[in-house]
Amino acid sequence: MNISKDRLVTAILLKHTETFEFYRNYSLEKRTYGTDAELFSFEADIISAIADNDDITISDLAIICNKTKSAISQTISKLEKLQLVCKVPAQNDKRKQNLSLTEQGVIVDQYHKQIDNLIESDLSDLLSKLNIKDLNMTLALMENILQVSKNRMTK
Repeated sequence: MNISKDRLVTAILLKHTETFEFYRNYSLEKRTYGTDAELFSFEADIISAIADNDDITISDLAIICNKTKSAISQTISKLEKLQLVCKVPAQNDKRKQNLSLTEQGVIVDQYHKQIDNLIESDLSDLLSKLNIKDLNMTLALMENILQVSKNRMTK
């Protein structure tokens, strides 16, 4: 199959847009992550951040997630109501509250990480079929797409 360069560029741009839209839409859909609680992927990410960081506070999460303390606090309140997260007084400073997962929160974390691991494994298998030259070209293309996007979107 001989395809013109213009048509190939257009096909790549369309596939880039389709991929971006898929991930955006995925993040906007609620899922149960192995429990009855319906969560957005961002909320599952927060649960995993709590699981991965001992003695984490709302302020710590805000930094890790690059969100405002207020936004994280609202999300934590929702996760507390769903009985996925709880606040525990810090041992070294009773004025601080650390975040911890409930049993249901642990299930969400494990399920979320299992999905991420499966996707990562599938992508790794796909990329492992490429030779070094193709991998380097793919990486360079992705870096350039990101840079062009950042340049245009910040103006």
